[in-house]
Amino acid sequence: MATTVATRNTVTLRGSTATVTEFFQTALSSILYQRGVYPPESFEPRKKYGLTVMAVKDSKLESYLDSVLTQFKDWLALGTLQQVVLVIASRVTKQVQERWAFDIQTDKDVISTQVFPEKPEAQITGEIQAIIRQITASITFLPLLSDACA
Repeated sequence: MATTVATRNTVTLRGSTATVTEFFQTALSSILYQRGVYPPESFEPRKKYGLTVMAVKDSKLESYLDSVLTQFKDWLALGTLQQVVLVIASRVTKQVQERWAFDIQTDKDVISTQVFPEKPEAQITGEIQAIIRQITASITFLPLLSDACA
C-alpha cells in the first residue's frame, strides 16, 4: 500500500500503486496548469474523482510525464520511493521559483505480501478530492511567477 503525504497540512492517501500513480498524474498536471508553467492550451478539462481537473493534452508533455510516472510506479511498487519533488525553475536564470514536495510512505507488509486491504472507492475518491483541493487552495496564496518557468 502506498501513502501520499502532502506537507504543511498533512493529508494522507492510501491506495494501490495504480491509484497513487494516477493521483500523481492528476496532481502534477494541476500544479503545472495552475502555476502557468505551460500554456493553457496544453491542458484540457476532464472529470476525475468527482471534480473537473485540468489534464495534460500536449503530446510531448504527456509523453514525458508518462515516462516519469512509469518509473515512479516501479519504485512505488518496490517500496523504494520516499519523496517526489516538483521543482519549478526560471527558464532564464535556472533559479528555483517553487518546490512542491510530496513525502511517500509505503506499508512494508503490503509490499512483501502483495495483499491490499479493502477500501471503499468512495473513501479513496474523498481522500483524492481533499488533496486536489488542498493543492488548489495552496496555489491561491502563492504570488504569480514572474519569469517564464520550466
